[in-house]
Amino acid sequence: MTILYIVTVIESMHTSRSGGRAALGDKGDGKMGSIDTINVRSRSGTSNGAVTQRFARLLVKFVEGIELMLEKRRSRCALLELTDEQLKDIGISRADAAREGLRPFWD
Repeated sequence: MTILYIVTVIESMHTSRSGGRAALGDKGDGKMGSIDTINVRSRSGTSNGAVTQRFARLLVKFVEGIELMLEKRRSRCALLELTDEQLKDIGISRADAAREGLRPFWD
């Protein structure tokens, strides 16, 4: 849900980039002429939409990485809360659980 919201916001920022002002060569109907389209693509080699999509994908990967790190931290904290009997059931000693549970979330 969070990732979807971020991508939606980025795409809406891209579509409203002109801020309601008419762009150079714009006839006021919201459409770009073929020369304007060529100029936009030739400046950077890609269209603004492609750049926005790449940025959105990068942002989604970043957020997914953060979510993965937080999930690791939650599972390590849960491991620290297990009783000796529960640790014995899964075949882990208290020392192994403490070593794993105290690792930093980015590790």
